[in-house]
Amino acid sequence: MLAQLGSYEFLKRKFRNIGLDYTTSCFISGGLANVFCWLVTYPMDIVKTRLQLKSGEKGRIRDQAKLIWKSKGFLGFYQGIGATLCRAIVSGSFNFCTYEMVKKLIYN
Repeated sequence: MLAQLGSYEFLKRKFRNIGLDYTTSCFISGGLANVFCWLVTYPMDIVKTRLQLKSGEKGRIRDQAKLIWKSKGFLGFYQGIGATLCRAIVSGSFNFCTYEMVKKLIYN
């Protein structure tokens, strides 16, 4: 969450400095921040999902991570990320844009 909010604020300022209007900079920054967040956390999500699929069997995070690494290498931790990033761009853009609009309504 911290990575997402921090990157959002950073990108929003950068886009405002290059001349984009407020709404556009919020929209683009929200999508990119969400993508950044997923790129950072996706490997752990893959491991978590594999542990959940074991349905009752005992498993450790380290064991699942080693299994992924041995069977598929580094890219195994990012298997299926394309669809997640497409969803992340859309949801992040609209979520942060909505947040900014509500914030404007409350504080203005």
